[in-house]
Amino acid sequence: MIRPGQKRDKFDEVKTMVEGAVQRLSYVQADVNTIKTVLENEVKARKRCRKLVVIGLAVFLCFATNMYSSYHS
Repeated sequence: MIRPGQKRDKFDEVKTMVEGAVQRLSYVQADVNTIKTVLENEVKARKRCRKLVVIGLAVFLCFATNMYSSYHS
């Protein structure tokens, strides 16, 4: 049979375990938020890079077309 003091000890043990789990979950949440921010920044950087590549190609094609037409006219 469980004595009243034992119930309190068990309650404290479970409470400590739950508090530890909550603390670990908060660390996991912080890590998830950090990873999310890094990935969002990576996506933004790739979009900027893609825009620069497209602009560069457009400028190159304009220049090449202009050079081609000036040599063949």
